[in-house]
This record gives sequence, structure tokens and C-alpha cells, in this order.
Amino acid sequence: MKSFIKISLGVLLFLSSHNLFAQQTTTVYLIRHAEKVKTDPSNRNPHLNTEGIHRSHTWAKLFKDIQLDAIYATPYHRTEETVKEIAQQKNLKVWSYAPTNEAVDSIVKNNLGKNLLFVGHSNTVPGHTNHLLGHPQFQDMSEGDNHSLFIVQLENGSANVVRIFVD
Repeated sequence: MKSFIKISLGVLLFLSSHNLFAQQTTTVYLIRHAEKVKTDPSNRNPHLNTEGIHRSHTWAKLFKDIQLDAIYATPYHRTEETVKEIAQQKNLKVWSYAPTNEAVDSIVKNNLGKNLLFVGHSNTVPGHTNHLLGHPQFQDMSEGDNHSLFIVQLENGSANVVRIFVD
């Protein structure tokens, strides 16, 4: 069964700012890159288009009051540009990561108890989410889905997830 929730920013901020969980809760936020330029199908590293730039501003507004300890993006213009404003707001570096489950595991294990943001792709974001959950729950995202936010909370060997659509 899929978990789809439309949630207000206030509820999201409440969940992220109140210590409803033990201190060792690790929260992993996963988003897909914003909309990219599609004029050249052979370009494997396009920048964001105008709509994508607007979406990156939306993400920055959403994460403005959410504590983040680290930001990770795959090494592509579109992923790095999606979180550039968030990183600037929080005075954080955007770290590059290989979009493999092993890389995500390593990063999470080295950041227990922290809040991490990953930006990836239509196939890697649900794949990483499923991997963190320990079971398949989400399928690859559709080409037009640049507005899903997956929030995975890990604590004492258990994982919970919520998927939020951010317009």
C-alpha cells in the first residue's frame, strides 16, 4: 500500500522541530531534482529550467526552518542547483554522493542522530527510500514528479516513512 499525504508546512515543521523521538533518531529527507532543461536529449547533465528554478525556491522555503546537518546531491547540475539555495541559507556545503544504496548506508551510519537531505533522481529517490525502509514500498517516480518529499525516520533498527507532495 502506498503512503501519500498532502501535509501543511506547519505540520511538517512541528514534526521536524519537536523531539517526538529519541535522541538517536536519524531523519533522512529525500527529493528528486527540480525540473530540468529538455531541449537536447543527448545532454546528460542539463541545468534547471525556469520551472525548476522556481521549484528550487519552493524547496528552500520549505526547508528554511527545518534543521539540517548535511546535504547530499548526485554530481549533476540539476541536483546541485535544486539544493543550492538551501545550502546557502544553512551555510552548508553540498556533498557529492554516488547514488547507490551502499553510499547512502555509509552516509547515514556516519551521521546517526542527524537530519540529512539527499537530492537524486526518479529512480534513485524511491530506491533509497525502499532500501532505508528495508522493503519495497515505492516505485520509480514519474517524469513529472518533481514535487515529492520522502521523510524517513530511523531509530533503533526501525524505519518509518511519510511521502509529502509539495506544490
